[in-house]
Amino acid sequence: VDLCITICAGDFLAPSLLSSLDKGAGMVDILDAVGCQYVCLGNHEADVGNDALVKRIHQSKFVWINSNLPDLKNKLKNMKDLPRFQILNVGEKKLALLGFLTEDASLYRPDSFGGATIQPIMESAKELSEYLLKEEEVDLILPMTHQSIALDRKMANKMGHLFPLLT
Repeated sequence: VDLCITICAGDFLAPSLLSSLDKGAGMVDILDAVGCQYVCLGNHEADVGNDALVKRIHQSKFVWINSNLPDLKNKLKNMKDLPRFQILNVGEKKLALLGFLTEDASLYRPDSFGGATIQPIMESAKELSEYLLKEEEVDLILPMTHQSIALDRKMANKMGHLFPLLT
């Protein structure tokens, strides 16, 4: 059984001049049009402002996976719950998709994500992996990460036995 998924590991709402004018609405339309299925937050999603971010989340057809901002819903007005992971069935195998946002505070404007606490990726990945392997009995964990390549390499060296990285 084949499965093809389309993902985007953040930084798509504010990449261009158009985004500065429409607060990322055009980028959501494009990702929807090409069939993007899963995304995670990047630091530039905060650049459009909290109200616009909530609007883009409601506008989109794709799933926003939020594995390390647990209090995001409580910090942003009209914010909906975002799943911490998504389980996909591939034949008889279970795959878990995660989405991690960098915790590098130097990349954020004041009040980004309403001041939500960004948990360290390594801690969140370890916690979720243990849960998913034991309780959900997944066969494979695929984390989307929005962090530096150097941190991805560090994560792969420390946790590569649990999962490959999609960056």
